[in-house]
Amino acid sequence: MTAAPSPSRPALGNVLLLEHINLNTQHPEAALTFYLRGLGLAQDPRMGEVVDGKVYVNRTMWLNAGLSQLHMPITTRGASGPRDNVLRGTIHVDVPSLSKARARLEALVGAAELSGTCFSYQAFDDMHVPAAQDQDQEANEEGRAHIVAIDPSGNRLVLRERPASSRDERCYHPGPLSWCLGVPAVEFTCPQGSSEGIKNFYEHYFNAAASAANGVATVCTER
Repeated sequence: MTAAPSPSRPALGNVLLLEHINLNTQHPEAALTFYLRGLGLAQDPRMGEVVDGKVYVNRTMWLNAGLSQLHMPITTRGASGPRDNVLRGTIHVDVPSLSKARARLEALVGAAELSGTCFSYQAFDDMHVPAAQDQDQEANEEGRAHIVAIDPSGNRLVLRERPASSRDERCYHPGPLSWCLGVPAVEFTCPQGSSEGIKNFYEHYFNAAASAANGVATVCTER
């Protein structure tokens, strides 16, 4: 299905939505603490009921971020699969308030569920100066006020503020509405020289709007 272009919405190819990201975890309590209490995702009632600290229903959690989801199997889906997935790149998350996101993350500092995990966060203002003293050069180059958060397994997320009215309301997942607005983009670090091939793959097999320039391949969705 392809959305019809309009003067205010250019044609963006055949991909309508970045629907879900799969991240295996062996620490469901830590993941729930970070993603629900910290980032404001909502647990989807269709998968991953938590009872007495144990996850049931196929041992998988679905966590909703607007229309996007994180699928979090609690064990491997195969004998050789990793127990904790660490994405080779960055997950971008839109939030309605950076100051509230920072307060939510600060409230997790010292939480027992996150003890001994990779959890951390750092806030950057719109002048590219970190709010803390430690420099994060990669984050410092991202521009615009944002927060870099590391989840319990070591996944890197960048939070940026957008108006609450920007929430994608084409449909809804069951259960409560997430506080965060959605996942607008995921970046992957890929081998040098692969950007043109990535662009061609998504154009050919998905009829996606894609481009490649300066060693970066970009694949667009409608939202």
